[in-house]
Amino acid sequence: MTLALQQSAEFARALTAIGANVVSHDPVIIERDFRLLGSVRFASRIGSDALELRPRIINGEDDAPEHYRRAGYRQIISPVHIARWDISNPKRQSNITQKWRNQLNKGRRQNLTLLERTWDGSNHWLFSQAAQVAKKRRFRALPATLLSAYAQTNRGSAMIFEAHHHDTPHAACLILRHGTTATYQTAWMSDTGKALQAARVLLD
Repeated sequence: MTLALQQSAEFARALTAIGANVVSHDPVIIERDFRLLGSVRFASRIGSDALELRPRIINGEDDAPEHYRRAGYRQIISPVHIARWDISNPKRQSNITQKWRNQLNKGRRQNLTLLERTWDGSNHWLFSQAAQVAKKRRFRALPATLLSAYAQTNRGSAMIFEAHHHDTPHAACLILRHGTTATYQTAWMSDTGKALQAARVLLD
């Protein structure tokens, strides 16, 4: 069974490593103290078929909110959508739009140097760059300490890919493996990297 990153055993292991109070591993539920609500059980990316333990706050995984409403939950923020790619699908390349393919081909012609490394959780410039982007765009990403714990407690499951041009890094991304799935977790790209289509080359 394919599980979302936040519902994987690997993610629960990382949460435990940073001291989170994981009260259930299947599904993954943590208990957190909120200033106004007190102690609250929270689950992220939980399916509507896994609500037996009744966490009070959830980020729903299913695309159909009526499933959660029938279980007694009320939607308080707009949903987001997550793309899923089956990289074993032989038709994956042919399903790419012509515009996307043209930009990818442009990137392939830029003489980018691509680096791949297994991340051990140590400091890496990707996260300081990504943090600046998050601050500028006013969104909150997963803490770097949690991602570092993921790499440390799940050896070989965190990969960083970099794209360099003339010895200068212009893009990077963190991929987290969990079970038979991999999640594109954290990414950064410079303005030059955008012009070079570096992110598309890294995803290729």
